Amino acid sequence: MKRIALIIFILSLCGARLLAQSGKVLKGTVVNAGNEPVVNATIQEKGTQNGTVTDLAGQFELRLKGNSGVLLVSHMSYLSNQVKVPSGDVLNIRMESRSIDMNEAVVVGYGRQSKKNMTSSVSSVKGTELSKSSSPTLGNALTGRLSGVTVLQTSGQPGADLGNLYVRGQGSFNGNNRPMVIMDDIEVGYDVLGTMDVNEVESISVLKDAASTAVYGIKGANGVILITTRRGKTGPPKVNFLTEHGMQSPTALPKFLNSYESALLRREAWQNEGKDPVVQEPGFLSDEALEAYRTGSDPYLYPDVNWYSEVLKKSSYQNRNKIDISGGTERVKYFTSFGYDYQNGIFKDFSKTQGYNANYYLKRYSFRSNIDMNVTKTTLVKVSAAGNFNEVNSPNGTSDLYSAISAFQNLPPYAYPIFNKNGTLGAGGSTLFRNPVGLLTYMGYNRDYTNKLYTNLSVNQSLDFITRGLSARFLLGFNNDNRHSRSLTRGNFPSYRYDAVNDLYEPRDQGVTKLDPPGRGGSMGFVNHDFTNIFQVDYARNFGKHGLTLMALLNSASHHRGTNSGGGDEKVIYAERGFTGKATYNYDHKYLLEVSGAYNGSDRFKGRQRFAWFPAASAGWNISDENFMKNRMKFITSLKLRGSIGLTGIDDVGTNSYVYEQVYQNNGTVYFGEVATGLPGIIEGTLGNDNVTWEKDRKWNLGLDASLFDGRLGVTVEYFDRFRYDILTTRSVPTIVGVGLPPVNLGKVQTRGIELELNFNDRKGDWGYGVNGVFSFQKGKVIERDEPEPRYPHLRRTGRPIDQPFGYIWDGFYQDQTDIDTSANPAGGLIAGALKFKDINGDGKIDNNDQVPIGYSRVPQIQYGVTLSLSWKQFDLSCLLQGAALFSVSYGGQASAPFQSNLLPIHQERWTPGKGNDAKFYSLAATTAQSNGSMSTFWLRRGDYLRLKNVELAYRLPRSFAQQLRLGGARIYANTYNLYTWAKMHDLYAQWDPERPDGNANYPLQRIINAGIQINF
Repeated sequence: MKRIALIIFILSLCGARLLAQSGKVLKGTVVNAGNEPVVNATIQEKGTQNGTVTDLAGQFELRLKGNSGVLLVSHMSYLSNQVKVPSGDVLNIRMESRSIDMNEAVVVGYGRQSKKNMTSSVSSVKGTELSKSSSPTLGNALTGRLSGVTVLQTSGQPGADLGNLYVRGQGSFNGNNRPMVIMDDIEVGYDVLGTMDVNEVESISVLKDAASTAVYGIKGANGVILITTRRGKTGPPKVNFLTEHGMQSPTALPKFLNSYESALLRREAWQNEGKDPVVQEPGFLSDEALEAYRTGSDPYLYPDVNWYSEVLKKSSYQNRNKIDISGGTERVKYFTSFGYDYQNGIFKDFSKTQGYNANYYLKRYSFRSNIDMNVTKTTLVKVSAAGNFNEVNSPNGTSDLYSAISAFQNLPPYAYPIFNKNGTLGAGGSTLFRNPVGLLTYMGYNRDYTNKLYTNLSVNQSLDFITRGLSARFLLGFNNDNRHSRSLTRGNFPSYRYDAVNDLYEPRDQGVTKLDPPGRGGSMGFVNHDFTNIFQVDYARNFGKHGLTLMALLNSASHHRGTNSGGGDEKVIYAERGFTGKATYNYDHKYLLEVSGAYNGSDRFKGRQRFAWFPAASAGWNISDENFMKNRMKFITSLKLRGSIGLTGIDDVGTNSYVYEQVYQNNGTVYFGEVATGLPGIIEGTLGNDNVTWEKDRKWNLGLDASLFDGRLGVTVEYFDRFRYDILTTRSVPTIVGVGLPPVNLGKVQTRGIELELNFNDRKGDWGYGVNGVFSFQKGKVIERDEPEPRYPHLRRTGRPIDQPFGYIWDGFYQDQTDIDTSANPAGGLIAGALKFKDINGDGKIDNNDQVPIGYSRVPQIQYGVTLSLSWKQFDLSCLLQGAALFSVSYGGQASAPFQSNLLPIHQERWTPGKGNDAKFYSLAATTAQSNGSMSTFWLRRGDYLRLKNVELAYRLPRSFAQQLRLGGARIYANTYNLYTWAKMHDLYAQWDPERPDGNANYPLQRIINAGIQINF
């Protein structure tokens, strides 16, 4: 009886609580993963018809009537969720976006299109996702987030770290592979991806096939990147402030041997040549010297300088600050933002003593103002103005300091001390690099200023009074790019070499015993003006189950360039104009058809070659809308098959804008008389070609889109084939012709590949989780190029991938003199332990005729990325793993020239008679000329890597607590960039980052650890 009474008592308490909940008024807010309000979300008590919807601020108020204690939350663009009724009166609800929302509109060329009706190949990413990257460069933030997009970052230099971006591989072997970049329907330069503030971005779409890019036929062959900027939304003013601070450090740096280790190897190198090392270099290789290097007993006479640790900081600082204000009414909406970015360089600040900064750094100021005005019920005017002002600093360059980093990469630790015993700057012989500390202290700086302004005005007019669904738009764009530079330079500075025999300090450079006075310089630079005019007419109408859209567009653009000095020297570089048309039809959103085309002209060509027609067609079938699918496979939310084919073009002809013109040069010399006397004259330059015309890219694409389990799982699979032809190339002719030939439309390249996108998102109560993956594979080959018939088939470049490396096949090491004498070998002296190459043509010698295709291209054939996300209550965790495969890296450079540069740990793995072919490096020689440095399979490594690209952990203040602080919201976060890398070239990764170019002389890529706070008012 006591147990029964206890159960009755507990049940009565639960019932009392439910009765207490019934009748109370519950208030709350519904937001998405970006902490933005979800409008028109439905809040309903489970088991009842009692419910409400959220307002423009995402807020709701509901009087409870039932006793279930559970609320059902739903929205067509978000995953449904069940939430327990809280004990209090306030409830904050978070919703996760569906993996694929077929009603979502995606930005495409000159408009938007719902995913359900889309038949072209488009990948997109929201600005909120890109902002999770702590990289200050927008283009680099795209890495691993979009299928079909390859980003290869080759430098980490502040203000110059934008990677090379390819859409579906390389289409041309002449280098014009950059995609077209469009911002709010106006073409902008590729470098906007390196200077634009990610805070301004609403979304980025990448158009990949002909159906999506044909409307930009004039430059659509390399794909198109569409940037849509943020605009105001109806509601009270909202202020968003963000500040973040981070530390940078190189992802990988060479680790050099010290003086003692280097001296041992140098001694061995002389012995390998049969010479006495003490006789050759007594001050460096004597037993006394080696012991001094080992013990460090005399750091001035026997120095051991780690130039990296002496010149580089362990970390450098970066800072980002953003503030934006948005809001508006039904008549006027606005979005205004301001930003400041600072990124410091990796050198120590030696130049502070001279009153200036010679380190690398970037300072960027940016702003944007977007205003939308409904001046009448049928007229919408949009005004946009944006700009950024960039100041990029770098150490001054000299003949010694061709690269500030290579200066001390190639300076051995035993060369000389940083400072002599008497306090003067140390120096070696005139053939050695000048003292890096002196260079960074006294030699000044180069400072580049780039000011960019982007403005556009559009007028959208509804023409429903003529016929329903008709509208027109006029768009005017003006972009300005202004550049100039300044510098401070010294010719030289004093440094001294210690002469131990005479106990004297001798100037490295004769007569230089005091600082040269600094000289100021710079350039007036240039200014670019781009004008764009677009007139567009749209018609969209549904007739029962028939849906029809039509678009016609006229566009013209001109590009001007002049110097900042003015004086009327500005001129038109090139101009374009054209007509674009597009039509779509769908029957019951089930059967889809789209045709489009552009008739474009470019003044880079002449006469009838100036204009070209670029058509495209695509079709799709929403299989999931068929009754046989709806009734039998209910787990399939949507399933669509689509395909496209079409033609796009590009008018990039390189530095010479008008290749059809005959060029004459006034710097020639004409000789007269029996005794040749040279007089200035005009000579014939490169010939013109009246028939030069567009490069063209025929593309076809087949895709399958699926959404499963109520949109929780999304899958997209695509196969593409692009055939580039009429590629501009210059004929190979003997120099006896005596004149340069113009490019001709000759080359052909074919690229094929597959792409995969996988998205899964779900939410269970307070837990949200998701996996988003992208995978791209493309492989191209040159079908035709100008190539003389090679002597041997293996020398043929045609039929190989673009940038296919050629070299020798490494076949071990020469084991002894007998092996050298009886084997095929290259011209020049050899010693035992040198690299042995295969004699491919069997002629008994090693020369260029033995080179064959080796390894892969420098551009990866495979790119992939996996984003893992997890949220719990107010916490968010996201992790991006990004990788690349099937590309080759040459680690030659410094390693291939021992004693001409610093020695590396791999040199300790050199060949010796006992190791044989198990050695990892060839034998060392002090002077003997060998062909070890020639390109071969010995130097190539698979560059495959997997990188922990981004990790972000964030905490959002509960809305109720934020409101008590009179805040709209607050978010505290920490994130990383390039945190860790697993590389296939493990034995060398500590020395080389796999993304950096061969030779390893560029500014190193950076690892960033960052923390910030975002506050909404």
